[in-house]
Amino acid sequence: MIQAGLTLNKDAAAPEFAKSILALCDNPSRYAHMSAKARQFYEQSLNWQSWQVSALKIFDQEKRR
Repeated sequence: MIQAGLTLNKDAAAPEFAKSILALCDNPSRYAHMSAKARQFYEQSLNWQSWQVSALKIFDQEKRR
């Protein structure tokens, strides 16, 4: 699993968000690692080429119905 972000409880208040962000700011190596993982996720999954492959699969499935 690519850890490219932070997760908080759905009921988290602003201070919890701030605490998480500040902890990340205080840890440049963790920030760099998460940034690299986010880029990796984008390159593998969130780009036009990936979208095209996914869309063509869906179109092909619909065509076969």
